[in-house]
Amino acid sequence: MTKIILATSSIYRQEAFKQLNIPFSYESSNVNEQFEDRPTNPEELCLLLAKLKAEEVARNNPEGITIGFDTIAYYNNQILEKPKSREEAFNRIKEISENQVQYFTGIHVINFENKKILSKVNKSILNLRKISDNEINKYLDEDPNFNTFAIGFDTLNQYSSTFIKSIIGSYNNVIRGIPTEEIIEILQEMGFRIKSPEQKRINNFFKDKEKQKITICGSIAFFKEMLEAKEELKSLGHEVEMPPTHIRNDEGEMIPVMEYYRLRKEASDDKAWIWDKKEEAMKLHFDKVQNSDSVLILNYTKKEIQNYIGANTLLEMGLAFHLKKPIFLLNEIPEVNYKEEILGMKPRII
Repeated sequence: MTKIILATSSIYRQEAFKQLNIPFSYESSNVNEQFEDRPTNPEELCLLLAKLKAEEVARNNPEGITIGFDTIAYYNNQILEKPKSREEAFNRIKEISENQVQYFTGIHVINFENKKILSKVNKSILNLRKISDNEINKYLDEDPNFNTFAIGFDTLNQYSSTFIKSIIGSYNNVIRGIPTEEIIEILQEMGFRIKSPEQKRINNFFKDKEKQKITICGSIAFFKEMLEAKEELKSLGHEVEMPPTHIRNDEGEMIPVMEYYRLRKEASDDKAWIWDKKEEAMKLHFDKVQNSDSVLILNYTKKEIQNYIGANTLLEMGLAFHLKKPIFLLNEIPEVNYKEEILGMKPRII
């Protein structure tokens, strides 16, 4: 899986990301946030600071995906800075009591794998309830870290967690400084994918095996799954072959293989070019099986047959068996009338 680095020292951001169950590491930056002529617009400032933080951490870690953040609280046309004293924190909370505060979180993502860079701002609004002087003092007496929050109080813990009446926008943006729902959308846009259970199984099975050339076999109906399996195996350092992504039609144009698959299903027996391409594809894949070290059979459910292995895949398995190539099955052997033949090839279920 692609390595993810959060350019932050925030415990709250780290805890929020942990809830996603996506492996990550973190590293704080040493960016000076109080520099001359910095933007006064909150969106511009949080974007710039997120960019500077991500770039600094990425310089030390030029791989995977680095994500930089910066959150700004904005009230009464002013950027709220962290209070320098208890008195300042008291006055801050008293001033925003029964009012709205805007939260801006800048996000800057650098993906070294595909060279993509993306920046976004998440804006949220929190409405505060009426907060009495005694409540403010209670909080400030109990939390020595009040001066680490720009809004003047801890939005997640302590008695101050009751100060917020409602939130418009991202809950995690306000509470933890990281809009996780938008982070996931950004990661997906940047090419990051959540692995399927089958991808995880393929990874666990092949990760410690000697690097080899593997040919993926299976119904073209499972083409998307083949691409996922290929990506997983390649990430482990294996060389991978699979059916082509495009096929040339009768007019000489390259068409997606799934379009050819649809045409083939609708074709009559006398549609010559369709069956010429079928013959060509079969021979080509037989060559791939012959030149590989092993074959991986992707057998998902198709036509209401669980763990489907069709005639073409059975032929490829037979060739691999004859050539003494190891045969790996993704799922159990299906209940079909040629189950005995498959059992005789002694495939290994991963």
